[in-house]
Amino acid sequence: MFEKTYTFQGKHAQYVKDLKDHANLFDRYLDVLILAPVLGFLTGNKSKLESGNQSAKVFAEQIIKESDKLEFNYQLITILDEEFCPDKTDRINRAFRYKSGEDYEESLENFNKYIRGGVEYIHGKIFDKDIDIKTYSQDELIENMFRLIEEYQKDFSEKYDSGIDVGDLL
Repeated sequence: MFEKTYTFQGKHAQYVKDLKDHANLFDRYLDVLILAPVLGFLTGNKSKLESGNQSAKVFAEQIIKESDKLEFNYQLITILDEEFCPDKTDRINRAFRYKSGEDYEESLENFNKYIRGGVEYIHGKIFDKDIDIKTYSQDELIENMFRLIEEYQKDFSEKYDSGIDVGDLL
């Protein structure tokens, strides 16, 4: 499933570069790829594919090494996204059974929208859109990252405090 090179394009590529190369908040583009869909889903942020001259690639070798994490994120989001697919049996089939075909492609594109939405969310929390990112000090960037983590922890605990019963999915 996750065996090919993944390419961020357009503004999403620039955002990933900002987070890794400028802010040094991530060691690899792959780390953004692993975190972004989860935050995109939890915050309800999706984004369409944008074309552009910018690109940031996560090469197949890296993806294969971390495919278990990426596949887990895909399966988890696919199972939980009732808005995208209201039928729980269909969600489970999409998450675990389908590895090709129209339903699989639709689910994968939905996952990719969460990746892009998560990248936008993280970037927006770390950098103010009106300020040139090169003016941020490392301390400011770290402070913004801690604030993002604190907000995420607070929002997550309020939203999901009762927990999700996996048994209800069956």
